[in-house]
Amino acid sequence: MKDVESRRKVPAAVIAMICVSIIGILQLLLVTGAYQVDSGTVRKIVPFLYNPFRKMMGEHPSTRPQTADAQASSRDLEIETVTGINPENLSIEIKTEGSVPAIEAPEETHTLIPVSEPKKPAPLDSDEPVG
Repeated sequence: MKDVESRRKVPAAVIAMICVSIIGILQLLLVTGAYQVDSGTVRKIVPFLYNPFRKMMGEHPSTRPQTADAQASSRDLEIETVTGINPENLSIEIKTEGSVPAIEAPEETHTLIPVSEPKKPAPLDSDEPVG
């Protein structure tokens, strides 16, 4: 009987182990793409985990490997798709200072506000001790 070792099961440890296992399986499913969670749902339910969730899923702007040229060309394509207008074919005339008459600002007048001196308290009504 001395060789038999008995261990006591702690209910809090069992519950913690189950919770960690469920969270681990959920994360594995999220990363592999078997289960998808909308980022708007995460924003509503747990707003403090919204940015880490976006970084983990690769949706955060800091994790996207885009260059400035790729962004500009994709923006032009989006404009053309939505409006049917190619921005490169538009001619825009910008007026310079010489063609537009200057508007003069009216002269500002300064208003003088008289400054009054503070009232001197009566010496007999003061709370200060005398002598």
